[in-house]
Amino acid sequence: MSLTARIDRLSPPGDVASLLYTLAEEDAQACSRLLDERAASESFLLAYWAPRVLAGVLGPAEAGLFAVPALTGRPLSRPGALRLAARLGVETSVVERLERLELWRHVPATGYTVHPLALAFARDRTELSAPGELLSALLASDAQDELDEEALGALAPLVLSVADTVTLAEVAPRVIDSLQLADETEAALRFSHAACDRLPPEERARVLFAVGQALELDERLDEALTHYGMAAAFAEPATWLFGRCRSASGDLHVERAEADLAGQALAESHSAFLFCEAWADAADSASTLGALAIVGGHASKAVQWLREALRLGGLAGDLERVASSYDLIAEAERTRGYLEAADAAAGEAARTRTLILQISPEEGEGFA
Repeated sequence: MSLTARIDRLSPPGDVASLLYTLAEEDAQACSRLLDERAASESFLLAYWAPRVLAGVLGPAEAGLFAVPALTGRPLSRPGALRLAARLGVETSVVERLERLELWRHVPATGYTVHPLALAFARDRTELSAPGELLSALLASDAQDELDEEALGALAPLVLSVADTVTLAEVAPRVIDSLQLADETEAALRFSHAACDRLPPEERARVLFAVGQALELDERLDEALTHYGMAAAFAEPATWLFGRCRSASGDLHVERAEADLAGQALAESHSAFLFCEAWADAADSASTLGALAIVGGHASKAVQWLREALRLGGLAGDLERVASSYDLIAEAERTRGYLEAADAAAGEAARTRTLILQISPEEGEGFA
C-alpha cells in the first residue's frame, strides 16, 4: 500500500494530513516509520509527531531559523528571514523551503509564523541543536533593527542559557529595554537579577541602571530608586556610569520634592562627571542644583551653581545650556533684588539664542 493510501486510510485531520503528505515526499522512510508507530498504538499523537518528524529533515541552522517566530512570539518579515538565513550561513532558499514544507505560514502584510501544530516543540529552546549560532545571528539582526522591537525580550531565556559573560553584559540592557516596551517589567526584573548573578560588578551596575530606567518608565519610582542606588554601589567611583546613576536618582528625588536627597545625589553626579570630563552631563547636574537652590530660597548658592553650569555648557559647546543657565541666573538675581544683574543675564540669554539662530536656524525654531 502506498504512503498516500495509508495516510488516506487513517483519515487524519486536514492539517495533519497535509503535513504527512509533505513528509511522504520529503522523507518516505521517516513517514513510513511514523505511520508504523501510529498503527502500533492508536494513542500515538500524529498531530504532534507529524510536524516534529517533518522538522527533522532540516539541518541545525535551518532548524534554528524555523524556530525563530516561535521563540520570539512574533512574525518574522520576509526581508528579516532572508537576512537571518544569510547570517546563519544557509541558502536563502530555505525560506521558501520552510513555507513549502508547511512548517511556516506566510501572511504578506505580517510575515512568517510557525505552523500551529509545530509550536509545541518549536518554542522549546532546549530543542535547538545550534543555539549559540542562532543567538549570535539574532543579536546581529537586532543590532541592525531587523527584528521586532519586542522580539529580543522574548529571547531572554535563550540569552541567559546560551550567552557568554561578555555577550550577556553587552546585550542585557537591550533585553531589558525590549521587555519594558512589551510591558513586561516583572520579566525584566527577573532577567536582570539572573544576569547580575553572572556578571562582574561594573557590568552589574549597567544592568541595574537599565532596569532602574525600566521601572521609572513604569512609574515604580521606589523600586527605580533602589536599583539606581544598587547600580551606583557597584559602579566604580568617579566614572561616567556612577555619575549617571546618581543623576538619575537625583532627578527622581527632584520629582518627589525631596530636595536634600536630590542635592546630595546631584552633587555626587556633578563631581563624577567633572572627573571624567563629561562636561555636558556635569552642566546638567549643576543647572538642576541651581534650580533647586532657587526654589529653596538660596539665591546666592543658586548663582554659584548656575555659573558653573554656564562654564561647563561653554566647554561642552552647548549654547542652549548656556542660554538656559543665563535665564536661571536672571531669575536667581531677581529673587535677591539684584535687578541690574538680572537684566544683564537675561540680555545674555537673548544674545545667545540669537547666535543659535544664526548658526542653525532649525534649532532656534523652538525659541520663537
